[in-house]
Amino acid sequence: MLGRGGGLLDAEMQLLLGVLAAALDPFPRSEMSVCADSLDWERFELLASGHRVVPLASEYLSEHAGVVPRETASSLAEKALDLARLSLARAGQMLRLAELLEAENVPTIMLKGPAFALVAYGDLGLREPGDLDVLVPSERLDTAIASMIDSGYALDMRNTTDARCYAAYRQVVDDVRLGSRCGRGKDPELRARWESFRRLGKALTFVHPDGGIVDLHWRLFRNEQFMDVDVWAERSVLSGKGTKVGVLAPQTELLYIAGHGARHSWALLKWLVGLPIQMRSRGAAGG
Repeated sequence: MLGRGGGLLDAEMQLLLGVLAAALDPFPRSEMSVCADSLDWERFELLASGHRVVPLASEYLSEHAGVVPRETASSLAEKALDLARLSLARAGQMLRLAELLEAENVPTIMLKGPAFALVAYGDLGLREPGDLDVLVPSERLDTAIASMIDSGYALDMRNTTDARCYAAYRQVVDDVRLGSRCGRGKDPELRARWESFRRLGKALTFVHPDGGIVDLHWRLFRNEQFMDVDVWAERSVLSGKGTKVGVLAPQTELLYIAGHGARHSWALLKWLVGLPIQMRSRGAAGG
C-alpha cells in the first residue's frame, strides 16, 4: 500500500521503524533526524500504541526533545509510565502465581511477559505488558486449574483462545469451574473426557478479581510436532523475592517467539522487535 507522497510507507511508520531499529542498535541514534514539520504526530502516537511499542518510542524520542513536539513527548512519557506501573503489577502477579502452583507441585514456565522483559530487555518498563501466559505439564493440568480457582481465579470461556476445541471444553467445564482435581481419577469416562480435553486444547483463560488475565497453557502449540523439544528438561529458572520462576531455555524461547509471531502473522511490531532483542540479550549473556 502506498503512503502519503507515493512511498511504500508513510513518514510516521518510517519514523516508528527507525525508532525500533535504534532500540536494537544504539549507535545510530545520534545520526537519525526527525522532520517534525512533515509528520502527523498524532498518527505516530497511534501507530506506537497500536503496535504496542510505546515505551521504546518514548525512550528514543526523549533524546530528541528539541525536535519532537512537547505534547507528543509528554503524552508518550505518561503512557510509558502507566505501562511501567502495569508491568510491575504483572510481575507481582507472575511471582504469586508461580509460588501458588509450585506449592502444589505443579512446575511452571512463564511465557513472554514480565520474565521475558527482564531477561531480554533488562527493564520491565521497556516492553508493554499484556496477559500472563503460564505453561504447566499436561498431566498436572487439573491440579493447576483447581489451585487457581481456589485462589480466586475464574474461568473465562468467552475469551479462551482455543475456540475450536470448545466442544471438548464443554465436556469438562463443570469440573473446571468447580476446581476439581479428578482429571486423573478412577472414573474411566471422566478420564477419557479429560484426555480428550488435554489432547485437543492447549490453553484456558482465567481472570482474577484483583485484575489481570492469565492464559494457562499445557503445550506451546496445538501441533506438538512443531517444536519437538522437552521444555521441562531444558527449562531455566529465575529467582526473585524468594520465588523461583521457570522460563524457557534460550534456544527454545527463540523458537517459541518466532512461532508465536508467525502464528499471529506478525501483526504487531512488538513481537517482531522481540526476536533480535532476545538474540542480542542471550548473546551478551553468553547464551
